[in-house]
Amino acid sequence: MSNPKYSNIDMSPKTDDLIAGLEEWCNAEHGRRAELARILDVQPNTVSYWLMRKHKPGSEETLKIVEFLADPEKFRKPGRGLK
Repeated sequence: MSNPKYSNIDMSPKTDDLIAGLEEWCNAEHGRRAELARILDVQPNTVSYWLMRKHKPGSEETLKIVEFLADPEKFRKPGRGLK
């Protein structure tokens, strides 16, 4: 029997597309989940929950994600990933 607390939540197709974009970016290099958390000013476990489709980003987080995905390199500093 599955525990509903740990089951995936329903997401709109647009939200799922945003999360898929984050997932693709994170999977490109080791350590990018932590870097993304710093860039978006969220806890690393928050990024993990999004990527596992356990939580949805809030409205402010969604706006940050849209801006980030439009030009990820704009937010990165060499060697640190911080803006």
